[in-house]
Amino acid sequence: MQVPGLPGVRFRDLKLKLGDRHLSVYSASSVDVLSSNTSGATPYWPVAWPAGLGLARYLAAQDLRGIPVLEVGCGVGISALGAAVAGAEVIATDNEPAALRLVRMNAHRNGLTLRAAAADWRAWPLAARFPLVVGSDVTYEPAAFPALLEILSLSLAPDGEVLLTDPGRLMTTTFQQMAQAAGWSWKTEPLPREGLQAVFLYRLRREG
Repeated sequence: MQVPGLPGVRFRDLKLKLGDRHLSVYSASSVDVLSSNTSGATPYWPVAWPAGLGLARYLAAQDLRGIPVLEVGCGVGISALGAAVAGAEVIATDNEPAALRLVRMNAHRNGLTLRAAAADWRAWPLAARFPLVVGSDVTYEPAAFPALLEILSLSLAPDGEVLLTDPGRLMTTTFQQMAQAAGWSWKTEPLPREGLQAVFLYRLRREG
């Protein structure tokens, strides 16, 4: 399958279980993305990376009925789908139009309800605050850390929580230090491995 706006990347039908639901999700493999990247411009969002799968499984196991949830940098929308399975009112955001089209497609074909909205970290457009903000593999680019912290500050409701996941990258330590210096508490928990890949969950709250 091809996605408009992303020529050359082949999307496959990924079968996975989230909570008590069996889903079919269009995503690309890392091999497909790398083989299509002849110009150096192909993004990595089309892949359902292990950290996203781990976060999706974690969210799907929670009781999120009626709770507004924001996903930042949604990519193919795996984590957003996990929150939707748990009953959350999800807004999945990304700056890639093709990603938003794919998120809507993946939700529709699985009978799940969510909203997908364009959102640039450099000019955040959403005024709403959420009790739960989630994101997977969003702490790999140090140049984006200040914008990400600003988004989290703008988007998190009082007493809310941020949940982030990644495979334990060293760069995340830099983001953790920046977050704590800005007044965030930080807790790290291991999640079940996705295949051979470790996944870590980071819990952030505003102190005070």
